[in-house]
This record gives sequence, structure tokens and C-alpha cells, in this order.
Amino acid sequence: MNIDIGLKWPNDIYATGVSKIGGILVNAQIVDKMAICNAGCAINLSNSKPTTCVNDLIKDYNRSANKNLPLLTYEKTLASIFTEIEYLMDKVQNEGISQLKGMYYRYWLHSNQDITIMDASGDKRQGKISEIDDYGFLKVQLANGRMESVQPDGNSFDMLRGLILPNNYLKQGRISNINIEMHEKFVNKKYSSDLLTSLNSLRIENQLCDVILKISNTSIPAHKNILAASSPYFHAMFCGTFSESSKKDVVLYDLDPLVMEDLVYYMYTGEIEIDTDNVQNVLSVATFLQMTFVQKNCCDYLKDALEPSNCIGIKRFAGKNDCFELQKYAEKFAAGCFHEVVECEEFLQLNFDELLDLLSNQTIHHHTDDIIFSGIMRWVNHDPPNRSKDINKLLEFVHPLLVGKDLVKQQDLLMKTQSCSEWVSKSLHSTEIECNIFFLDKIGETGDLYRYGLKTKTTVPLAEFPEKAFAISMVGYKNSLFIQGGAIDRKSTRNHYSYNIYRNNWMKLSPLIVSRSHHRSCLLNDLIYTIGGTNAIGSLADVEVYDLYTGRSFDIELMCEERTSLGAAVLDNQLYVMGGENDSQCLSTAVRFDPRVGYWETIASMNQVNSYCSSAVISGSVYCSEGIGNCMERYDNRVNCWEMIEFKSDREFYELFSIDNVLYSISGTGIYKYCFVDNEWTSVLEFEQLRSWDTAFPLDMKIL
Repeated sequence: MNIDIGLKWPNDIYATGVSKIGGILVNAQIVDKMAICNAGCAINLSNSKPTTCVNDLIKDYNRSANKNLPLLTYEKTLASIFTEIEYLMDKVQNEGISQLKGMYYRYWLHSNQDITIMDASGDKRQGKISEIDDYGFLKVQLANGRMESVQPDGNSFDMLRGLILPNNYLKQGRISNINIEMHEKFVNKKYSSDLLTSLNSLRIENQLCDVILKISNTSIPAHKNILAASSPYFHAMFCGTFSESSKKDVVLYDLDPLVMEDLVYYMYTGEIEIDTDNVQNVLSVATFLQMTFVQKNCCDYLKDALEPSNCIGIKRFAGKNDCFELQKYAEKFAAGCFHEVVECEEFLQLNFDELLDLLSNQTIHHHTDDIIFSGIMRWVNHDPPNRSKDINKLLEFVHPLLVGKDLVKQQDLLMKTQSCSEWVSKSLHSTEIECNIFFLDKIGETGDLYRYGLKTKTTVPLAEFPEKAFAISMVGYKNSLFIQGGAIDRKSTRNHYSYNIYRNNWMKLSPLIVSRSHHRSCLLNDLIYTIGGTNAIGSLADVEVYDLYTGRSFDIELMCEERTSLGAAVLDNQLYVMGGENDSQCLSTAVRFDPRVGYWETIASMNQVNSYCSSAVISGSVYCSEGIGNCMERYDNRVNCWEMIEFKSDREFYELFSIDNVLYSISGTGIYKYCFVDNEWTSVLEFEQLRSWDTAFPLDMKIL
């Protein structure tokens, strides 16, 4: 986003380089041991006269870039300011003032600006702005090469004329018109690198070296202080009581001499080349020497090199070198592409414990049980005499009802294994498919989860949701439900869980990118789209996508406007979003997103405003209901038009969903289905007690 807003030293915000639209005043004092800082900020948000304002700049950007960014509200701007202040304070505290200065320079207006400094006597000095120091003083390089520091307090900076008129200012060599100590700091940014270059030259020429590392037939001269400063291993060797601390020649065993030369070179220069041929040896030696930076970069290199054919080998190698984060990453990668890994030679070489670890990884449950079963049997059949005894333990990771009967019958070894007879019997038993409606407490009071079978007409209580969260989203895929976000103690979360409908257990997944509640989630092309919602900043236009196979999340283009309590549905491989509200108004607008082109498109608005709405797809049309009332709206994609459907009486809907092209809803009293012919809702299930606010999703299950 390229909106022309910049920072004028010391405390003003300018638009297009000429119009002031804001500023900040800060007063700081120290009382006893307490530092007190008072900051006041003023921003022209929406007053177009006499010059311009922030919302005018957004309108100009939308016209020039053909965008539809929402205008800022007072409430959201105020919340954003406080959130940003907290973020900047944390960043300075954790990373130092230099990080803040880097962010400041991206917006300030004075890089290399030619200026004139005038003192109280009228003397003028020409100079060029260099930077600001850690105290906020403006650093100006004069024409004679000297640096002058100008205080922010009491100075007037006419940016357009390039003229600073200080009441008080500091200059090198004397203090003029003020009565405070001079503060000037000079930094040679090349000094450290120049010093290391000189030291490396001394090492190469074997001058002033006080140690020689001997590895096999290779001798590497070096300086003990450099080695000790670069490696905790050498620090312990040379700074402790080990005999090597006083020796000139130090013998190292079982290390690659070429890699050791590369690492010594790195200690002097900060540079090392990593490639396919040396990465494993470099990682092994760097781990031995406890050189964490090199170790981390080798691990990152191997992460990028992961493929189904090598991920198991990389996992083993990482474990042997105590690179546990890489080990975990490689195992998750292997689980994510399990269907490809089972076809590779490395998979067949796994030992029993390694296979158990792989099957225990939660990412593997995104694959069908057919794939997991086939992989297990391929591993067993590779060495039947030694592996057949483990089949029954491995089959604990596969549900018998979810494996195709033909696949089971093809496995002669399995059919003959007595310890697996019960599992085989369940798998081959006559089964039928039943659609179950899963409904979960969405208000955060109980976290209870139930399923209702449409054929058996039975309601079964299931394992409770681990978090009592308010305004979550729920979506289903194959054998799992996915619950995202929600608010706990009025604070939106990044929570992300999956529930296995056969194993009746919950697993915590990688968190959402953005905390959110009152949002929606939709399944499209094996991806979960998490849309809009709200958090501490306000309503969101953010949409993130979770890849069910890799377990990775990524952002897509922002929606045209922020939305919370919205409706969302998938039709013809496109994502439709409608209604809801933002921080200032309820919405009737609607948009759709086509992943094939990667941008949002505005479609016809609904006939009435719909907030707290839900949506479903029936017969090629999107249906949307506000939740309480006597009507809903239907969107016809062929003519880009919404039409009203009125009911015979008022209804209450917490969620709309579809099963076999029939529209269902859930409310506080039960589950209902809609008859288009009679234009009425009929009861499917009546709850024994009133429920506050549920979300629901249908999934097919095999039953005995």
C-alpha cells in the first residue's frame, strides 16, 4: 500500500511532503526511581479543510489503485494507536532502539536533505542531514566535514526552506547559547569488519598465532581468543583448567579437516558457504563446537531441501546431532506427505519405534485411513518374519471401519494373523453410511459437543471441547472437525483444534496467524479459509488459509472491507462472503473470491442489512439468514441477484447448513429442516433443554 505519509523531525506527521496532518508531544520526567512519560498525539482523521486528512488520502489511493480500502473510524484509530505503542515498546525492550530507528527511517522525510542551520547570532552553516542518534538528536554533517547534533526541543525546522533555527544547539568543540553537557558519539560502522579482516590476515600469515589445531594431517593456525569468543567449546577449552589452555598444538579427533577450516574462516569473517555436499558435515562439526548460528542456518538449509524421498533420513540425522527442532519439522513434513513417503526406500528402512513416532504425529490424520493402512502393510510386508508380530500394535492407528474391505482382503498376512482377527472382523462387517450432525456450544459456557444421527435418530455426547470459547467457527473435513479462534475472557484467541469423529479425541494444531472471534471458516479445495471476525484492534478484513496436508497457514488478499458476524459459503469453487457488520455499521454488501485468480470481486448487495448471519448452499444458490426473523435471502449466481424468501412465522437460527440438498438450521430449541414447497420449517430434533448458541456441521460416518 503506497499512501504518501511521512515523518518530519522532530514530531510532525506530513502528507505528500507538504501538509501537516498530525503530531506528537512527549514529556518525560524521573521521580525517585520511577520514569514517567506522558505522550499526546493528534491526527487529522476526517477534516478535509484547510488542507487534507487521512481519510482523504485513503480515498485518493482507492481511486488511483482501484482498491476499496475502508475509511478509518475514530474508535479503530484510537485502538490501533494503543496497540502499536505496546508493540513498539515491546520491540525496543526486546531488540533495542536500533530496530525502532530502522522503522522510523522508512517513513521520515529527511534522508540526505541539504539544510541550513542558523544560530541565535544569525550565523549560518550549510550541511546535510545524516541520521538521528539514540536520543532523538538530529545529526547534521556540515560542509567542513564536522558533525553537529541539533536538539529536538526548542528548535524550529522549516522543512520546505531547509532551514533550522535552533534556540539551543550543540556543535562539535563548543557549546553555544545553552548550558548543558555536550553529547556526541562517533561510530565507525566498518571497524568491526575491518578488525576481523586484519585478524584473519594475521592468521593466514601465521603471525601472532598462539594455537595450531591439528586434525589428521591438517594444521590450522589461529588465535585462542578468537576461537574462544566464537565457540563455547573452545571457550571452555582455553579459558578453563584443561591442559589445552597452555598448549600450542591442540589435536582434535573425528572431525572433517576441510569443514574445520571453513568454520575457522567463519570465526574470523562471519562467512561460510553451505551446499548439498557439505551441509551435513558442517552441521555435525558446528553442533560439536556449539556454534548456534551456523547450526541454525544448516538446519534451515535442510528444511528447504526436504522431499518425500529424504525427509526420514534428515529426521534421523537431526536426531543424532541434537537438532530437535529440525527433527520435529522433518517428522511433521513426512507425516504431511505420508502418501508419497510410503513409496520411498527410506520408509521401508524405518525401525518399529521410528514408524510409531511417524504414525503418532497428529498431521498424519489428515490422510485417509486407507492410505495409512496401505503404508503400514507395505512396511510389514517388506520384512514379514521380523515385522508381522507388530501388526496389531500398528493397526491401533487405523480405524477398522475406515479401511476399504477390498484393501483388507488383499492382505494375506493380515488375514492369517490371529492377533488381528478382531480388527479384521470389524473391518469386514457389514456397514452403512449415516450422516451425523455435530453441534457444539458456541457461547463458551460448557464446551459440550454432540452428534445426532439422521438414520438412527440418536444423540450421543462426545468429548468436550478443551476451551470454553465464545464465537468460534467450526468446519468439517473427512473424519475431522476443525474449530478455530473464539474469545476467552473477552479476548480473541488464535486457538486451532481438530476433533477426530471416530477416535473421539481433540488435538491442538498450529495457531491461527491472527487472533479472531465472530468469524467464519469454509472448506475449499482441501484448504480451510478463515474469514474476517474481530479482535482487540477491531473488525478484520484478513483472510488466512490452512493447508490440511502440510499444516501450514498463509494469508490471501484482504477483503474489500472489514467484516465480523458475517455469512460465508462455497459455491462452484468460489468463496462467497456477505453481510455482517464492521466497527461503524451493519452491512448488506457481498463479495466472492476465486482462488484461481486470487482477488475479491464485489457482487450484488442483499436486499436488507444482515448481521449475525449464517449461510448455506442449496441447488446452486447461496442462502443467507440474519438469525432472527421471518425471512432469508437467496443469491442466484446466474443473474447476480438476491431475492427474499419469507416464512410463515418468525424463526431463530444460530446456523444454516445443508445435507443432500436439503436446508437445515439449528436454534436454541432444536434442529430443523426447511421445506420449500410448504415454505415452513419442521422439527428434526428437539433438545431436552434450551441451548444458548450452537454451531453445527454435518459429516458422514460409517456405522456397524
